[in-house]
Amino acid sequence: MIKKTILDEISTDSFKTQKQVCLRWVNKYLKKTGESITDLEELEDGLKFIKLVEDITCEPIQKYNKNPQTRNQKIDNLKIAIEKIEKIKKIKFINVGAEDIVDKNIQITTEIILSIIFQFSIEEIIEEDFTPKQDILLLWCGKQTQGYANVDVHDFTTSWKDGLAFAAIIHRYSPSSIDFDSLDPKNIKENLEIAFQAAKKIGIEQLLESDDLMIKNPDPKSIMIYLTEIFHHFNVEAKQEKAKKKIPYFIQFIKTTSKLKIKYEQLAQNILNWIANKTQELKSKGFGNSKEEALKSFLEFVRYKKEEKQNILNEMKTLQILYRLIERRLKCNKQPKFIPKGKSVQKVKEKWNILLFEENHREGLFYSKMQLFPKEIHIDSKQQEYLETKRMDFMRKADAFNQYLQKTKKLLSEISGEFEEKLDEIKAINSSLNENKKQINDLIYLEVYLRNQNIVNNPYNSFIAQELNQVYEQLLNYSSKQKEILTNAILESKIRNFDERKIKGRRDLYDYYSGSKGVLDKFSFAKCLKSLDGGSMLNIMKSFIDRLDQSYSGVFEFENFAQLVDSFSFQTESKYQILRLFWFLSQNKLKGLITDNEINLFFSKKDADFLRNHLPKEENDYNYIKWIQSLFSN
Repeated sequence: MIKKTILDEISTDSFKTQKQVCLRWVNKYLKKTGESITDLEELEDGLKFIKLVEDITCEPIQKYNKNPQTRNQKIDNLKIAIEKIEKIKKIKFINVGAEDIVDKNIQITTEIILSIIFQFSIEEIIEEDFTPKQDILLLWCGKQTQGYANVDVHDFTTSWKDGLAFAAIIHRYSPSSIDFDSLDPKNIKENLEIAFQAAKKIGIEQLLESDDLMIKNPDPKSIMIYLTEIFHHFNVEAKQEKAKKKIPYFIQFIKTTSKLKIKYEQLAQNILNWIANKTQELKSKGFGNSKEEALKSFLEFVRYKKEEKQNILNEMKTLQILYRLIERRLKCNKQPKFIPKGKSVQKVKEKWNILLFEENHREGLFYSKMQLFPKEIHIDSKQQEYLETKRMDFMRKADAFNQYLQKTKKLLSEISGEFEEKLDEIKAINSSLNENKKQINDLIYLEVYLRNQNIVNNPYNSFIAQELNQVYEQLLNYSSKQKEILTNAILESKIRNFDERKIKGRRDLYDYYSGSKGVLDKFSFAKCLKSLDGGSMLNIMKSFIDRLDQSYSGVFEFENFAQLVDSFSFQTESKYQILRLFWFLSQNKLKGLITDNEINLFFSKKDADFLRNHLPKEENDYNYIKWIQSLFSN
């Protein structure tokens, strides 16, 4: 089982240290609410575990059992908290979970807390880089200790045993806290205690004891977690700078998206109003009592289809483009779908189809009406010759247009290649069809004229303009739909694809772990995944490996690897990330409030005014949690 595999890899000394580190890390968050625990077993009812998750996710959990008594109530509480973590981090705890914590399985509980630490603490060291997290942390530590005597940082174990490396980092940022030159490399215990106490005095939680380092092989995970605390403490200003830069981008995104939504809804409403009015007009309008009135009415109808209707069709295309643009923006920024109530593209299409039905019905009524009028019998030879010319003209145009339609059908059936190639072909066909709209309209005009002269049958051919028009409309609609599908497919592909820099980063990482073999086997793949995730989620890694290795060949190509690495990355700010950005700027983190002074301090006047107008006000402060929740809720 996966559980046993995890536990067997942990030595007694390492587990003891990890347990203590996890306990202190949890208490660091719990003490903000005036609570604490003396053992990880005290998380078993889920209440303190929920408080921990609320703090690290920067968002309260509303519904849970406040007074759990039964085992099931405790499990439910823990599941709520774990599911929140899984949702935010897009991960899945496999074969470990709520039941283990309720049953006070301290080893599994420790592993779960370690996983949370690596997901929420160590991961924040990374932004858009795909270098393993511990490598970046180690690089940072090496840079901070550079130039200090007797300090050589090259790993997360022996490099820290004598305490000098810890002391060097503290001294780098807070020289008055430690007299580094007075430290003796031989006084290991004293060095460690001096470094830990100095760090504690400036606000860094003491997660380790000197005894944890004074063994043959100190636990690298525990050391890494403590160093992460130091890293975050000394990078507060950097985090605030990051928040000051990224939140305005998010504000601009909200503004632009809101404008696009308003524009969409206004356009959709205008189109729906026009369709409703035109549908009612076609239903109620008659053809008059004379042949001339009927013909005049029908010619107006043909003119409407040629001009007024085409303008609305163009607006419908704009509406679809606008909707796709909004959807793409929301998807890239991990926000809920845009659902315009009663004004969706589908609703507009439904109303449009009703209008088309009324158009066809009106055409049928016209031809029936024309049959009721008496036929003109006396036609002089000159008129007869002219009508004959018109019939032959109709025959030539109808035959040419029919050949064009058949050729277009063939072209559509032969489209092949990549998405971009297909789109180029379909665009050319769709453009050609739109350009030939005049031809079918001319045929309809000519047919109406001939029918008005009581010429129903044409001995030169059997084509009927309305039938040709139906084929034309089918091809036009099909090509337009295919163009839309291919455009969306290409956009989706671009969203999923990696830019050059990211591809290079993945390729470098892949080549590093594949070595001379050129491909990753299961062992090197697991090692690589471990490096990306800090080594804490072995169970999750196994599920990824099982999922990706569909052929059970034991070999993982670069595409598989890139797919997985992408799941570790963020394309843009998620709900959790936005909350964290505000969290960096706010003093009242517990309630999720930002003050008027903080808004003025960190934002431009324009963005500050926007936040004041949109964030719910509570007494004299502004609740950023409620605002962000409203943006990301369906």
